[in-house]
Amino acid sequence: MGIYDRDYTRKDTGLPWEEDRYAAPSGSPWTVTAQLIVVSVVAFLLQSLFVRRTLQGSVSLLELWFALSPQSLAAGQVWRLVTYAFLHDRYSLFHIIFNMLCLWWFGKSVESIYGRREFLLFYLASAAFAGLSYCLVQAFAGSAVPVVGASGAVMATLMLYALHYPRRMIYVWGVFGVEARWFVAFLVALNVFPMLNTLQGGQGGGTTAYAAHVGGLLFGYLYRKGGWRLSAAWESCVTWARRSWRRLRGPRLSVYVPRSDESEEDPAEVDRRVDELLEKIYQQGEASLTDEERDFLARASRRYRERRTH
Repeated sequence: MGIYDRDYTRKDTGLPWEEDRYAAPSGSPWTVTAQLIVVSVVAFLLQSLFVRRTLQGSVSLLELWFALSPQSLAAGQVWRLVTYAFLHDRYSLFHIIFNMLCLWWFGKSVESIYGRREFLLFYLASAAFAGLSYCLVQAFAGSAVPVVGASGAVMATLMLYALHYPRRMIYVWGVFGVEARWFVAFLVALNVFPMLNTLQGGQGGGTTAYAAHVGGLLFGYLYRKGGWRLSAAWESCVTWARRSWRRLRGPRLSVYVPRSDESEEDPAEVDRRVDELLEKIYQQGEASLTDEERDFLARASRRYRERRTH
């Protein structure tokens, strides 16, 4: 049996290919959804702990470093496009509670479709897209108000949920039942009009970041309708970065010397390690292999071919 005859290369769960290819194996006690909630709650607590007093009042150090505004983005602080989504209004428990409840309710279902890594990349990318949308609208309106909160990424998750399950019932405040598609349609209208008001020079609804909400909803829609898969793009970027780094280091000349211990390797041990490395490729991608692991797989492949010829 050769390397490519193993189960990892012919896995079939019955799901559509576009949903199965990037799904991660189950069994982990911590979903990405749960981890995102934990990180957000910890960040909220740290916001309240690390506070600096000024003449204008108190300011959180985490907000100084990680909140997003058009000015900070223009200054090249691109990390804020993601970090702002893990901060929340220190003076409103409702802000973080509502966002985290929505992420828990809808994120679990979306993660079960796309898998852990793909959902994580989707969440972070939607936060960045929503943050960029907010900055563009605020810059156009001449505003410098910073933004914090996971609402944009949560809106993207809710949109994706509704596109997969348009007729599922969502119970507002646990009482009023409405189908997911109509609930999202209401959210679109609720956020688009205040955003347009901001673009026309109005106040745009006070402290609510409507542009970020609209950006998140738009990203979720484009992601589903465009059939995007961020895991593939991420793997391509990692592979390109590795190859670029190797080119920068320059060529490395080496003389091949057959390993004296190749013939002494235990076939059962070789099979066991091949299985481990193929599992690693399945979960993390080929780019995760080290040079030594690639060399081992090449030697194992030669051994399998030799077995077939004898």
